[in-house]
Amino acid sequence: MAIWRAASLILAGGLIGAALSGCTSGIRQDPYLTANANRSTMIGDVAVYRDRPLAEGLSETLVFADYQELMQESGLYGTLRGRGPFTVLAVTNQGIESVPAEALDRVRTVPYRSALRRYLGYTVIEGDWPIEKLFQAIRRNHGAVVLRTFYKHDTITVRIDPATNRLLFTDGTGLTQSPVIVSVPTSNGTLYGLDQPIRPVAG
Repeated sequence: MAIWRAASLILAGGLIGAALSGCTSGIRQDPYLTANANRSTMIGDVAVYRDRPLAEGLSETLVFADYQELMQESGLYGTLRGRGPFTVLAVTNQGIESVPAEALDRVRTVPYRSALRRYLGYTVIEGDWPIEKLFQAIRRNHGAVVLRTFYKHDTITVRIDPATNRLLFTDGTGLTQSPVIVSVPTSNGTLYGLDQPIRPVAG
């Protein structure tokens, strides 16, 4: 397993940096997301129940297996069992599997654990932001809304693509992408899936 798509983790001065580029073309409902009954949403062939926490939904969804494992190692996974609410921008296995394995091995060691925690903490947003609420906030704020992350209070900007009417997430480096899994409700927040990693401003 490797961490994060189309990127290399650069270890310098005891800190971890990343170089990310490119963006996805739009929201892809298949093969992951399927609307189901009022009580659950299907991601692939796994039901994510709206009356159960984010941590449980992630643990049962194979497409987020690598992300879940890294969240556990970072020490942040237990947070997703709490009251929240949170919005999680989870990175799919596809988004985690192309960074060199040696970089992942290094970042998982104790001296660099705080850096791993910051990168993964950047995927957890304060508050519950289902798609309808995001659309309302974006329009109310004349085109964009800035969300604050739970850990370190970094920011992510969300807009609507005027050509497709899909959400666009822009991270601290300027990388912009649309979620491939959109607005899955849980008891303590909302889950999105990204096929590329996101990261905060360096520092």
